[in-house]
Formats: sequence, structure tokens, C-alpha cells
Amino acid sequence: MREVAAITMIWLGSLFTGLVDNVSDIFHSTPRPPVIMPIDLTKAGNKVEIKFRITDPSSYYFRLEFRYDISNKLDAKKTRKIVGYNVYSSGGIDLKNLTSYEHAKRDLGDLIDETYNCDGTVIPIDLTVYKIEGDKKVEITQRACPTRGWNTRGGVYKERQKGHISRYVSIIHLDKGKYEAVFVSPQVFPELEGRDIRCESHDLI
Repeated sequence: MREVAAITMIWLGSLFTGLVDNVSDIFHSTPRPPVIMPIDLTKAGNKVEIKFRITDPSSYYFRLEFRYDISNKLDAKKTRKIVGYNVYSSGGIDLKNLTSYEHAKRDLGDLIDETYNCDGTVIPIDLTVYKIEGDKKVEITQRACPTRGWNTRGGVYKERQKGHISRYVSIIHLDKGKYEAVFVSPQVFPELEGRDIRCESHDLI
């Protein structure tokens, strides 16, 4: 009986904690990840600031998400051409899987020729993460991230019939607290005009 009572108390405690967290989310102005915002990469110096709070210390990823119209095959292929085929685990640094040009050619057809690099369009992002302590912001890290390739794809945003392919900018361990992540595009990419691209902070799944 004591074991049953102990298990019941643990279960009720976890239930209460979850309830408190949910109520806190309702009244808290700073969201927990995932937080997603659009970014314009067609002009140098454009930046996006994402504020969020961490309640569970862990490693969190920051990434670029490229969205496309799933009903438009050409739009999907053009997006894939930009993102590339090689798989990277973190910020275009750790190569996990190398894809052949022949594979990309079968997929993209006349959109590419033998000069195509399966890393896709390399998009450097300057990422700075601050911890917010009262009225002050303390810099946690500043990184120049040469994003390339991809790491996740799929997922459909049903309300807009959008699919997406994503690539990591960086992975950072964060403790409890409030933070601000600043994404800056230091280069100009006119070929991305009209592209639906988002910055995202997310916990590792």
C-alpha cells in the first residue's frame, strides 16, 4: 500500500507541475521554444531578434526553415536546389551524409548542371545569443555560421499547404532563463527574393 501511495503522490506531483507550467505559459509574455519568425535574406545586414525562455536546461538548435508550396512541384524543386542535398548536423560544419551530383540531377533535372554543388546555396548567418537578466543583456555566444545543406524535411503547415526543409545554424546548450537570439545576414542573396524563409529556435527532439 505504501508503494502505491508513493507512486500516486509522484504522479500527482508531476501532474501539478505540468499544470503550473501550462498556467505559467498562459500568463507569460515570453514564449518557450519553438519560436519562429520570417527573415529577409535579400539584403545584407537584415536581422531578426527572437526572444524566448528556457524552463528545461538542454541543448537547443537554431535553424533556417525554407517553406514551399506543396501543390507546386517546381517551387518545391527550386527550394530543394537552394537548400541542397548534403546532410549536416550543425551549422554547415559537421557533414553527416554526402550526396552525389547524379542523385541531385535525377531530382532537379534541367534546373542544375554539372557545376551544381550539393551543399546548395551557402548562406552565412551571424548568430548572437544573449541571456536577459533584468534590464541587462549578457552575451552568451557569438558565432559566424556558414549554413549549408539540410538536416530535416517534411511537415506540412495545413493552414497554408506549406512543406518545409530546414538547415541548422547552430546548436547551443542553454540553462533556465530568458534569452534573445539575433540572426544577421551579412551577405546579399537576390536569388532568394520572394522565398518564404524563417528563423527558428527549438529544443532538440
